[in-house]
Amino acid sequence: MSRRLGSVRLLSILLLAVLVAACSPGPKGPDAALLSTGDKQSSASTSQRSLTFLPNAGQMEPAFLFRTLGSANTLFFTNHEVLLPLPSPQRAVDIASRLLPSGKTAPAEPANPTLLRLRFAGANPQARVSGGEQLPGIVNFFLGNDPAQWHTNVPTYGRIVYEQLYPGIDLLYEGSEGLLKGTFVVAPGANSGHIRWYYDGASRVELRQSELRISVSEDGQTAPLVERQPVAWQTVASQRRSINVRYVIQGDGSIGLALGKYDATQPLLIDPTLDYSTYVGDSACQAAYHMALDPDNNVYITGISNFRNYPSPPDCSNEGYYDIFVTKLDPARTGAAQRVYTTYIGGSDLDIAPAIGVDANGKAYAAGYTFSNNFPTTATAFQRNCPGSGDGVVVQLTATGAIHYASYLGGTKFEELSHAAVANGLTYVAGFTTSTDFPTTANAYQASLRSRDAFVSVLDTSQSGAASLVYSTYYGGTGSDEGYVVDAVGGLIYFAGTTMSTDLPSRNPLQTTNRGGQGYGDLFVAVLDPARVGQNQLLFATYWGGSNDEYPGGVVGDNAGHAYVAGFTASSNFPTTAVSPVYGGGECDAFLVKMDTTTPSLGYSRFVGGSGKDGLREIALDHLGNAYVAGATGSANFPTVNPIQATFRGGVAPEYQGAWFGPGDAVITKFDPTGAMTFGTYLGGTGADAAGGIALDTAGNVYVAGGTRSTDFPIVNAFQTTNAGVFDSFVARIGGRLGCGLCC
Repeated sequence: MSRRLGSVRLLSILLLAVLVAACSPGPKGPDAALLSTGDKQSSASTSQRSLTFLPNAGQMEPAFLFRTLGSANTLFFTNHEVLLPLPSPQRAVDIASRLLPSGKTAPAEPANPTLLRLRFAGANPQARVSGGEQLPGIVNFFLGNDPAQWHTNVPTYGRIVYEQLYPGIDLLYEGSEGLLKGTFVVAPGANSGHIRWYYDGASRVELRQSELRISVSEDGQTAPLVERQPVAWQTVASQRRSINVRYVIQGDGSIGLALGKYDATQPLLIDPTLDYSTYVGDSACQAAYHMALDPDNNVYITGISNFRNYPSPPDCSNEGYYDIFVTKLDPARTGAAQRVYTTYIGGSDLDIAPAIGVDANGKAYAAGYTFSNNFPTTATAFQRNCPGSGDGVVVQLTATGAIHYASYLGGTKFEELSHAAVANGLTYVAGFTTSTDFPTTANAYQASLRSRDAFVSVLDTSQSGAASLVYSTYYGGTGSDEGYVVDAVGGLIYFAGTTMSTDLPSRNPLQTTNRGGQGYGDLFVAVLDPARVGQNQLLFATYWGGSNDEYPGGVVGDNAGHAYVAGFTASSNFPTTAVSPVYGGGECDAFLVKMDTTTPSLGYSRFVGGSGKDGLREIALDHLGNAYVAGATGSANFPTVNPIQATFRGGVAPEYQGAWFGPGDAVITKFDPTGAMTFGTYLGGTGADAAGGIALDTAGNVYVAGGTRSTDFPIVNAFQTTNAGVFDSFVARIGGRLGCGLCC
């Protein structure tokens, strides 16, 4: 297995679409009364919406009054036009290029996207644009280290209204099931002939079967946008009366509306529906990596976003625009109202958070790394200033998404902080470093760097400065060692990674030598007790693997001292027990191992996979010792047991996107305490899908999150009913601990 398999490892697949809503009073006056009667074509209910509107509180360029969230494309609204950046359909996720191994590069980015402008002709330049139907969710911006530039508690709206865009005519924008709906509300006596608009940036606009086709390129490489056939109606005496209406292309290229006979003494509504999602796709500039649940079953996700990538220039290739985001969703609500908050955190360069945890009070802890020297740290930080060229970061948010604690964690060289766990008010993080001055504590197990070493650190974000780092140690040999996953149970630290060292510190090992290949080497699994002194801290440490490479995707510990590790292996001679099937073939198989670190002894070790490429990521445990694992497969013969989706639906992501979207379908599996599979299912559409996060709620449900390139991913009671574009995130809930079908 080549090194490239894990080259985007820190962008571990996980992902959830996180965009949403808020609500304040709608438009005033007689037209508002008509709109609020519940006409399905003029007003979409909150439960139907996935597209919402965010006002400019200072986080955008001044000309932009609102922007969308949750649509296939980001739209920006000024007082006289709507701007839509249109990316090339071949645009790739450039972030992978920084993470690819030496000598590998991501495909070149195409030129900047086209900027299409819907400009209102002859409109009131002073038209007031206001938000309507404020929803419960908020958005926070902690961008840069100048608090004066931070913006908090920014509301979100279910609709916006251009008031008096033309004399007696308002324009209402709202979203429904991935569509942007624009409705003109014509007051009694107003002249609908004033309504006209242009598509600046279009190469051609034409009428086809009562629809407008807006082309943005002459080469046919970009599919046209479509304005569907408009509808118009009046409501008189509680009865809806349809009015004939059609588009007209004027001689100057503007678009107008030709109306049939109607009662000019009554309000008139004209509703052309603009469908962006099918044709233009996503900008490919946002991805979620990890998820967590709190005791109230709220879902937390973290990842990266280029939210600040405004239309000038609308370019995803600038890595400096990538910031960390954290979103909290309440699945007990409906539709767009599920969002509790979204918070953006970052500096002027690349910021990544591949890990998140949450405590019993709903405080979220995001961990990752940054290249920004102006990351927004707090006065209580362990390190306020960037010590190196790339450093770890740890952020704690309040229950409303405000920053309580934010700190660098690193030395003068490079660190990658790749995973986190939260327990008893402490934050446990794992990663690897090349810094000889990575901060360690006086009680460290290993005080100095030996080569490229793993590390584990423990922070208490209720403390300030040096007191907030309560434990930190290197762990490594004379080869390359990288920590990837961590868990904390009963004060003990369980962590796992990969090692090329032949002299890695061990204790009561189940495998005494490194058998691994030349990419990652073998897996290591270790348990530390920071309460002990010196070398006595290491309670257990072992190599585990075959003659090729292994890579861990998740680790959990239990109160009995068992360590469960999942991942993927390219070794057909990976050590297994009797419960295991044979190596399935392909480039790699998934594996699941249960070790008793107190005896020590092996509970079970097994392959999980088919004849294609398979891998497992996060693990969750219930109180009976059942293990729930999420991952991805490219195998049409992946083992299934009582599946909710019995067949492989396929799809392959480009190689540089494989860590997000995998080789085919997502898989969710359950294993009993002996290692026997008691549940196994595919989950996905005809595009590439992968699951990277899994968690158990208090009601007996299993949550999974991941990434999808499918437009036909199975959904039920969806927060967002359609894939927003080329690729997106997903969250699913399976009821009854994998016993009753897909619930949402």
